[in-house]
Amino acid sequence: MVRKMIAVFERARSKRQNIKFSIALKATVLYTAMFGFIIAVSAGALSWAMSVRTMHFQNIERISSFVADHVMHERGGSFNFESFAEANNVYIEIRDPKSGFSAGFGKKPAGNTQGLESLRQVDTMGSRFFIKVSDRENIGIAGVLTPVTFFAAILALLAAAAVSGALLMRKMMRPVYQMTRTARSISAGDLSRRIDPVHSRDELQELADTFNEMLDRIQEAYNKQNRFVSDASHELRTPLSVISGYANLLRRWGNDDREIRNESVDKIIEETDNMQRLVERLLFLARADQKRLGVKYEKFCVSDLMDEIADETSLIGGQHKIMRSIERELYVTADRALIKQAVRAVVENSLKYTPAGGSITLSCVTEGGAVRLSVKDTGAGISTEDLPHIFDRFYKADVSRVRSVRGSSGLGLSIVKWIVESHGGQLKAESAKGSGTEIIMLIPCGGHALLTAN
Repeated sequence: MVRKMIAVFERARSKRQNIKFSIALKATVLYTAMFGFIIAVSAGALSWAMSVRTMHFQNIERISSFVADHVMHERGGSFNFESFAEANNVYIEIRDPKSGFSAGFGKKPAGNTQGLESLRQVDTMGSRFFIKVSDRENIGIAGVLTPVTFFAAILALLAAAAVSGALLMRKMMRPVYQMTRTARSISAGDLSRRIDPVHSRDELQELADTFNEMLDRIQEAYNKQNRFVSDASHELRTPLSVISGYANLLRRWGNDDREIRNESVDKIIEETDNMQRLVERLLFLARADQKRLGVKYEKFCVSDLMDEIADETSLIGGQHKIMRSIERELYVTADRALIKQAVRAVVENSLKYTPAGGSITLSCVTEGGAVRLSVKDTGAGISTEDLPHIFDRFYKADVSRVRSVRGSSGLGLSIVKWIVESHGGQLKAESAKGSGTEIIMLIPCGGHALLTAN
């Protein structure tokens, strides 16, 4: 039973923690509460003021009526107005303008009694008396209850609300100021800084998380760029070192030794070709990254293209067996030159890593709404650890596999990946150490991206 109660409590707390309150909602609730408080205080103060004012005014009216009654019925009598005024904390003034009679009873109030006084007119025995009764005890209330004072109090409440709102908004915006400072402190040399988590469950938390995710992507791209530049420099340094070495060899013994001269020239030409291919691939990938490479779609027979590549490979394949398994009359809408470049790059890899006497099979068949182009060899194969990375730029498998291969830059399969994906296709590799490798390209027949992965 206790465990069930604890589980229910944990679920309720988890749901409560997942509830998000937007800044707009918070501000709306805050200002609604603030203005509601002002209205409530104002209404309460107004109600109290009207109640007090009415009560005191009724008291003054009662006293004024009493005085008027005595003046009317007991003129010249023995009623002691002075004692009555002192006992009731009022000031009584009786005037007869016609005879010039004027008398005041009690202590005359020093302040403004407007709103707390009563004026009456009494006609008796041929005379007209004006009676004024003023409250001496609650003069302060009369001042407080004036409209000007009331509106001044409202303005004071609004000012207090404005100050409170500014302080609360400053507190709410504190995470934004912190994000701004952190963003300004981030530079290209240090992308490791992140926005501190905002535990507010609102747009600010979402903004902080999104900003940190963006920084993660920027840092990843920056690191890739640095690795790209470093790897490119390393790949260029090798042929340049070889060219420099053979150039020095030519300068020393080239004139005297024909064999050294021929060997040096051949090596310089070979390394120049390697460097040219590397630079061309680097430029290709750079233009691809900048989206400056367009795909020129045209409908062509991919079966004929695979036959063409197989024929060319047979001429340069040397001691390799070039085999084909090509389904006839298969058409695709794609960039013929790029598709040929991709297949040839895979074939070149197979030629490099397949020993003499091994076979390389080019196949072309339909698979769903795509054409399946594959190049399969009987070479050394790729280890399980290396297989997921073979399409990464500059990635090279274990040293034992590439030690005897010159001119391998690790860019060929990266270019193949870009070409296939730019056509909306899919690229995958199947291999095992010592069992050969098969690179499979799925190209949509109609030039549209494949919807499902195989």
